[in-house]
Amino acid sequence: MKKLIKILVATPFYYPHWGGSERYVLELYTELLKTNKNVKVDVLAYDTEKTKTYKQVYKGMTVYRVPAWNILPGQFAVPNYFNLFKLLKELKRNSYSIINSQTRFFENSWWAPFVAKYLGAKSVLTDHCASHPVHTNSLVTLVAKIADFIFIKLIMNKYDSVIATSEATSKFLISQGAEAVDVVSNGIDTSEYIKGTKNNKKIQITFAGRMIESKGISLAVGAALKLVDRYPNLVFTFAGDGPLFSKLSKYARKNKIVFTGSLNKEDLQQLLSGTDIFLFPSTHHDGLPSVLLEAGMSECSVISTKSGGSADIILNNKTGIIFEPNLEALEEAIIILADNYQLRKEFSRNLFTLVNQGYDWKIIADKYMQILVSLLSK
Repeated sequence: MKKLIKILVATPFYYPHWGGSERYVLELYTELLKTNKNVKVDVLAYDTEKTKTYKQVYKGMTVYRVPAWNILPGQFAVPNYFNLFKLLKELKRNSYSIINSQTRFFENSWWAPFVAKYLGAKSVLTDHCASHPVHTNSLVTLVAKIADFIFIKLIMNKYDSVIATSEATSKFLISQGAEAVDVVSNGIDTSEYIKGTKNNKKIQITFAGRMIESKGISLAVGAALKLVDRYPNLVFTFAGDGPLFSKLSKYARKNKIVFTGSLNKEDLQQLLSGTDIFLFPSTHHDGLPSVLLEAGMSECSVISTKSGGSADIILNNKTGIIFEPNLEALEEAIIILADNYQLRKEFSRNLFTLVNQGYDWKIIADKYMQILVSLLSK
C-alpha cells in the first residue's frame, strides 16, 4: 500500500469566492483525489466572504477558514492571526507531508515555508503571476512591487519547491532570482466541452472576465462602439462583473452590444460555444488564464495580448492573433478575422488541438503529482 500523502493548501481566497488561483486549486486537487487514493487534501483559507463556516467538506477536501479582513477586496486579505495560530497548532496533529501555498504576493506565502518547518512538512509555492502586481492606485502598485521584490529575494528560495502555472511566470521568477522553477500549467476538463455551434449570419465577438481596467474591458468596449455601425453583422457580448460594469454597461445597444453580468460555468460554456472571435485584451499579471483554455475548447478564434501566460497557447498567426493593447491594433485584428472565415476556422482548429492534447486536467495533475512524489523522496 502506498504511503498516505497529506497536503495542506494555503490560499486566502477560496470557494465561494472565485478567481483564477481558486479554480486552479479546486480543479487540480479534485483530479488528484480522483486518480490518487493515497492523497488527502485539506485547505486553509480566509473567510473573505463572511460565511462564518469555519470547517466544511467541499469536493472531497476539508476546508478550514480563518476570520479575515479584506484589505483590497478580491486581491489581498489578512487573517485574524490569533485564530490562525490557534488553527495551525490544531492542524499540527494531522502530520502533513506538504504545505502548498498559492500565489507569491498573497500574505500566506510569506509565512508558509516557516510554518511548514513547524509542521514537519515540505513547502511548495505555486505561483500564478507573470509580472509584478498592478493596481489602479499607483501607490498600491508601488508598495506591491516593493513587497514582491523583498519576497522574491528573501523568502521564495526558502521553499522546497516552486511551481509556476505558465512559462511566462517561470521566466519572470527566474529573472528575479528564483533558483529553480517547475512549470505545471493551468488546465481544463476537456470532456465538458462540445463542438461550438456558430451562427453563419452573425459574427459573435465575446469578452469574458472581471471588469477591471487591467483586463482591457474599456479597450474592448471602445472597439465595439467603433465597429458595430460599420459592420452590421458583428455582435459584441461582454460577460462578467466588476467595478467598471455600471459605467460601461451604459453603452449597451440592443442586439449589438450586450452586457450579461456574471455568468455561471454552464452559461459561459453556452456563450463560448456560439462565439466566433474571443477577445483577451488584458494587461493584467495573469498566469495562464482559464478563459483562454475554455475559448480554445469552444473553437473560438482568439485575439489576445501577450500578457502573462497567454503566449503559452496563443501563437501569433497560428492559434490566434497577438496585438499590442491599443484601440487601433484591436480594431484591425477584429476586422481581419471578421472578414476571413477560413482564417477564423484555421486558428480555432489549431487552438482546439493544442488545448485538447496538452491541457486536460488529467495530464496536468499527473505532472504535478510526479513533482510532489519526487520532492518527498529527497
